[in-house]
Amino acid sequence: MTTGEGGMIITGDEKLWRAMSEYHDHGHDHAENPGGRGADGHSFIGFNYRMMELQGAIGLAQLAKLDGMVAAQKANKNVIKQAAAAIPGVTFRTILDEEGDSATFLAFMLPDAERAAAVNQVLRDNGAGAINFGENTWHFYPRWEHLARGATLCHNGWPFSYQGKRRVVYDPGALPRSAELMNRTLVYQIPVKLSEQQRTTMVAALGRAAGL
Repeated sequence: MTTGEGGMIITGDEKLWRAMSEYHDHGHDHAENPGGRGADGHSFIGFNYRMMELQGAIGLAQLAKLDGMVAAQKANKNVIKQAAAAIPGVTFRTILDEEGDSATFLAFMLPDAERAAAVNQVLRDNGAGAINFGENTWHFYPRWEHLARGATLCHNGWPFSYQGKRRVVYDPGALPRSAELMNRTLVYQIPVKLSEQQRTTMVAALGRAAGL
């Protein structure tokens, strides 16, 4: 479900709920007080992560559709996963709670990066390319050149440098085993509304990849 931006946390722990409630509102104490806003206390540092009322209204409307959305995604994921399972050497991410899986994504791994690239090329050639996390410049930090360079608009180098000294260095090669896994991982986002044509295209592309 979506509200445009942001997210939602659900908990049955009242103490945790209160901490989260205050954390997303600058750390303001949400206990009742006679002084109103501005007279409240602060138990800890917080941030301005509040959503607008309009986003909340969208979220409530989306929440009413959530069960149907998850059911549709699970059905779509099952079809795509069965097709991907035919690719020689493929393995899937272990999900500890299959029943609780929202089926938003399907991740599947090949034995090595070369095999993953070859499989994905077939998928791309047939109109159903997957996301290769080793090539992902949004979520895979070794691909973040600005992070590796410590690039910032602050003239003093903050937050990477302080008083002329580099305090944080991100090494793209620091986690070789994680990078190796990412380089051989392909991911499909599973839409709620997957048309018959899209489904047919994806299944056919995965079938061609299985013939490599």
